[in-house]
Amino acid sequence: MVPDDERTLRPGEVQVVILSFCPASEAQVEALLDAARHGLTSEVETILQRPQDPDSPAPLFEHDYGQYGGHTPLYVAAQTGQVAVARLLLEAKADTDKAVCGFTPLFFAAQNGRLEFVRLLLEANADKDKAQNQGATPLYIAAEKGQLKVVRLLLDAKADKDRATHGGTTPLFIAALRGQHEVARVLLEAKADKDKTKYGTSPLYIAVETRHLEVAHVLLEAKADQNEANCQGATPLFSAAQQGQHEVARLLLEAKADKDKSMHDGTTPLFIAAQNGQLEVARLLLEANADKDKATKKGVTPLYIAAEKGQLEVAHTLLEAKADKDKAKLNGATPLLVAAQHGQHKVARILLEAKADKDDAMLGFTPLFVASQNGHLQVARLLLEAKADKDKGKQNGSTPLFAAAQYRQFEVACLLLEAKADKDKANENGATPLHIAVEKGQPQWEVVRLLLAAKADKAKADQDKATKNGATPLFVAAQYRQFEVACLLLEAKADKDKANENGATPLHAAIEKGQREVARLLLEAKADKAKADKDKALPDGTTPVFVAAENGLVAVARLLVESRQDRHS
Repeated sequence: MVPDDERTLRPGEVQVVILSFCPASEAQVEALLDAARHGLTSEVETILQRPQDPDSPAPLFEHDYGQYGGHTPLYVAAQTGQVAVARLLLEAKADTDKAVCGFTPLFFAAQNGRLEFVRLLLEANADKDKAQNQGATPLYIAAEKGQLKVVRLLLDAKADKDRATHGGTTPLFIAALRGQHEVARVLLEAKADKDKTKYGTSPLYIAVETRHLEVAHVLLEAKADQNEANCQGATPLFSAAQQGQHEVARLLLEAKADKDKSMHDGTTPLFIAAQNGQLEVARLLLEANADKDKATKKGVTPLYIAAEKGQLEVAHTLLEAKADKDKAKLNGATPLLVAAQHGQHKVARILLEAKADKDDAMLGFTPLFVASQNGHLQVARLLLEAKADKDKGKQNGSTPLFAAAQYRQFEVACLLLEAKADKDKANENGATPLHIAVEKGQPQWEVVRLLLAAKADKAKADQDKATKNGATPLFVAAQYRQFEVACLLLEAKADKDKANENGATPLHAAIEKGQREVARLLLEAKADKAKADKDKALPDGTTPVFVAAENGLVAVARLLVESRQDRHS
């Protein structure tokens, strides 16, 4: 455009004429974009001389995730690395920082390692720290992608080396996460903050967690804080121990990392190594004099967790290091007890060899009791061979044999009887192993047969006044509808007429529960003949026939009447 004043130019003066851009059609805009994309410098130069706006963007399109499009010629040149085209566009005053969906030309050039393109944009004063929508800068993306030369160039241009994304991730952190050890070294040489965390997680921690040994080495050489913990309290050494990274663990220990620093729940590096069976790391920690008995807030020691998880070699190493073999957690459970509970017979064996207390109980639960309860035959055998108390029971008096009968552990019951366990020892309610086996019925009838074969006292009464009131095993079988068990007991000559403290016999119990088959079985066995007939009243005046009729048990009442007629015929 020509200035309004038409004064005559003096000799040597130059008049600058600024021409406005010609309107460009959609086709002309696309032509410039296409030429820029493919590096057609002559076509780009021709189009710009129209003159055409070098920042004319492609049209925007709507799609499911928002708008798409808006690419400028400089942007598409950056995508494909067309340096010569970019130079022409910049000479035409293209906007160096015009972003498309938050991404600048410099960002794309840095991401793809377009070194000369990055240099050109920086010389044109492009904003070296302009971030995309999530806060990632050109330096950040170059660090993530391992574009070492671009990283150096941006740092030389004084790019912000510690600027974090909106999520708190710095260039050094992302380099550590991606294993870009050379980039990490360059950033550290530029004095990047080596300990700046993302929500409490340091670059060193993330390098260890993602198994990037070289990055961890670089960070430790730069004196990164080896004890910086994340928000759960886990240190880099903890992470190394958890994953079994013994080389990293060695580096950290050589750098004087705190070997006993625990998480908020009290879990130490040695504990997590024991839990996960990381033998080499456990050995390193013990050689470094880590506290072998330091427990979590629940009182769980490294040896306890090794016993629970069946980590045999770690448990053996801890015992060799003189770990406390009987140190219990807060509820009183010892390493041997938890090994017995989970059937870890190999760990149980080495604990017994180390003279662990075989009878130490948690609320009355001994190792033998929990092994019997859970059917861990090998553990039970080991404990019996070690002379564990075969009859030591819970606080309520229930014995290991009682537990085996209650929980259908036939093989363990056999083992205990072979070891001369007391087959008739009752709990505080008077219930014996035979009572509980009868009560549970199938498939415990095998245990019933076993106990009867061992000559268990089949007449021993259950003194639980609240429920069974002195009932015999046969009474219990009748009460709990156990026909097969009742057959076994009668075959073993159980007292078919022995009443409970209320005077009720097994026949009364069968009738009350509507057990026609059990009632028939008892009548066929001549129930009541030796004591009283079937019409004998209870203390409250009721008879078996009355009970059957009152409960609507027509079939049972008919059976009783038929029995009386048969007896008097």
